[in-house]
Amino acid sequence: MVHLRLVAMGKIMEGDSIIHTVAYADDVVRVSVETVIDPEAEVPYATSEIQYVKQAVNTFVAWPTHLVKAVLDEHPQRIPHNEDAHVPKPANVNADDPLRELMKYSFDLYDKPLQITFDGRFLGIEDASTSIFITYSDVIEIIAGDKSLNISVIQLWLMYIHEWSQIFSQGFMYAFLEPQSLVCSKDRRSECEQYLERWLKESDREVYIGPYFHQEHWQLIILCPRQHVVVWFCSLRRKPDMHIKATINSVMTKLKKTLSPETKAVAPKWIEVKSHVQTGCYECGYYIMHWIWNIIASDIKSDWSMVCINFNTIGTEFLYLQY
Repeated sequence: MVHLRLVAMGKIMEGDSIIHTVAYADDVVRVSVETVIDPEAEVPYATSEIQYVKQAVNTFVAWPTHLVKAVLDEHPQRIPHNEDAHVPKPANVNADDPLRELMKYSFDLYDKPLQITFDGRFLGIEDASTSIFITYSDVIEIIAGDKSLNISVIQLWLMYIHEWSQIFSQGFMYAFLEPQSLVCSKDRRSECEQYLERWLKESDREVYIGPYFHQEHWQLIILCPRQHVVVWFCSLRRKPDMHIKATINSVMTKLKKTLSPETKAVAPKWIEVKSHVQTGCYECGYYIMHWIWNIIASDIKSDWSMVCINFNTIGTEFLYLQY
């Protein structure tokens, strides 16, 4: 299996096939490096002056075309989609005005909510055929931008990100946690614990990404079983509540004991990332969607402070290395 590692972000520059006096074939492009993700990564085509990504900032380098991936690739075979969720596009819609497009869709949803059927196994749901409904109210929440996002919108985002991660061959590394199954009130703690124990054992991934809704507020939980680490994101800087923390500690400790029987059973390390703080009372859902995007796009597995970087990705390409 081919694995890709994100090392930088930049833009493709127009020009001929001669880069730094070297002629390249059509499978190489000239890129301008703007944001460095891994400064010590070696560039694919080193020169006497540029051997590492950190040396390529504010200049241009040669990069294999198959390792340059657009942030928003409009090729139909590479955009994650769900055939069951297809909605006819309204006429006279400007593709560069997504809010206007969404408003047009909302009229159709007012009379008939959109049912999206998907394979729930990517979320650890035992019933493979699962459905969610996107309603008129869900769409209006997004358009108005003044209310917390409904769980259906977050689930739809996870579906998109899951398919998008498959494009970049990251399915072996990341798995997702179903938000409804993470509800961990006192009377549902046992169900949540059973779900986590089963899904972590069955899937055996390096990183688990879980949107968590508590007290009308979205937060993000990252589980790293192999590192015995839990990462916590909250746009209000709240601490993890006692029920979810106790549940995760129990599950992670049992799993650690299973993976390493000789290891002493200790609770996992919790990392509380200092993110930007939301200014209103409703933005939390957008924050976790942005963080999830950054984790997958930047191939983050340990340097969690990178998650909160606000990448300006318009017209930007992701630059990868193959390993």
